[in-house]
Amino acid sequence: MAAAGRSGNAIYHLIEGWACRVHSFSDGGQAIVDVYLPGDIIGLDTIWRTRDVEGVIALTSIVARTIDGKQTLAELMTCRSIAIYICWLLGQQQRRTERHVAALSSLDARGRMATMALDFYARLSRKRLITGLSYSLPLTQHQIASYLGLTVAHVNRVLRFLRDEQIVSLERHCMTILNLKQLKTLAQKGLPPIADFEKRSSNDPTPYGKSAHLNNDGFLVSQVAVAFREVCAT
Repeated sequence: MAAAGRSGNAIYHLIEGWACRVHSFSDGGQAIVDVYLPGDIIGLDTIWRTRDVEGVIALTSIVARTIDGKQTLAELMTCRSIAIYICWLLGQQQRRTERHVAALSSLDARGRMATMALDFYARLSRKRLITGLSYSLPLTQHQIASYLGLTVAHVNRVLRFLRDEQIVSLERHCMTILNLKQLKTLAQKGLPPIADFEKRSSNDPTPYGKSAHLNNDGFLVSQVAVAFREVCAT
């Protein structure tokens, strides 16, 4: 998967594990620009790009299905319902990118860390991968620093502050939210509202929820998601 996206043809359905997209600089440094969780589709936007994209690397052991990008997507787009679902996926990715960029440009280190912790919590909750306020975070402090635009020393200080203030605790790759209200305050200070996380966890029309949400074509989004995965698997 480290070479994902280089040819612009491959799309991946991440079934198990975490992965990230990295941007490499001319001096050899790298920045993590996106993090993928189980259920995410990786590289869906690459077929419209005219240049090579950043590499994708696995953060844990993963199980992923490879999809031939150009041929399969052309076939999928002939079905209106699946085309709407693909646009929904791209919209979710765009909103995630916008939140991340806004956090990097507008928040201090504590706010950035809070935004990251809340984003992973909300995404995992919507996918029904967690039910409480704790989740496994496979990123190292070096990778967190790369993702948030901080130094490793700064990440360590911020994590210690959040733990001492009983807001968040990160121990042995286990992220535990101790004070959700205060964490939201840190994440949203100086930013447009990024989400009402409880509301989105229960009402967001994602394919992972069990409620009967409809897309604009009158189809259950969950059914469209299943159809999308079945077509990709053939």
